[in-house]
Amino acid sequence: PPRSTPLYSSAASDVYKRQALTLIAIAAWTISPYSSLMPIFAKDIYGGGPHTLGYLLSATGAGALASTLYLAQRDSIVGLGRVIALATVGCGIALAAFALQRVFPLALVLLAVVGGGVILAAAATNTILQTIVEDRLRGRVLGFFTMAFLGVAPLGNLAAGALAKTFGAPATLAVNGVGEHAGPGPQQQDEDVGAERDDAQQQRRAGEPVGEPAHRHLLQPGADQRNALPLSLKHISEPTRRTPISYAVFCLK
Repeated sequence: PPRSTPLYSSAASDVYKRQALTLIAIAAWTISPYSSLMPIFAKDIYGGGPHTLGYLLSATGAGALASTLYLAQRDSIVGLGRVIALATVGCGIALAAFALQRVFPLALVLLAVVGGGVILAAAATNTILQTIVEDRLRGRVLGFFTMAFLGVAPLGNLAAGALAKTFGAPATLAVNGVGEHAGPGPQQQDEDVGAERDDAQQQRRAGEPVGEPAHRHLLQPGADQRNALPLSLKHISEPTRRTPISYAVFCLK
């Protein structure tokens, strides 16, 4: 949306929320089942045992840890849309490649990409949603996010188990890796709302008025259109989290 559009009244942000939740639900359905099918790869594909399974799952954990450290050092949501896109595409390709190859060291690298990608996409999406959502709707949106990520994953495991019984675990994960790309493409919404939110925070810290002027041409009594005095309606305050009372103050400049 335009930068002058109030963050909390942007209809586009609602579209972004739906798309983000849909993307996470698809990722949970297609990517998460890798953990439940991993014993098959450890025993039947690589001919190992508990130690082999431990190495495979540890690789995904290492990727997830790296993604967490990357997100922890970020100070803004600006650019997270591209990060989510790269993460989802990367983990889908890596999962399909892991299912089709038989080189154990390469499998560890691919699983690190899978684990890092799914955690990066989920955590980044959660960060964006918690940033752009209204305070009064934060619990509801978080509930939908939890349902989309943690609630859909068991259903994906159930479907993957049924497919693996018929077609085999490698074919199932390969199809899931390709199917993960069926999610909606990322929008530029996080760029706009993130920049808007960052600008507002910087202005509040500097003690400057928050918001951009929306010009109005108001006519003085008895004046014609040519002598109209351009007035600016400026939003100089907004609801804050420090008080239970939400308020907004406007002034004419």
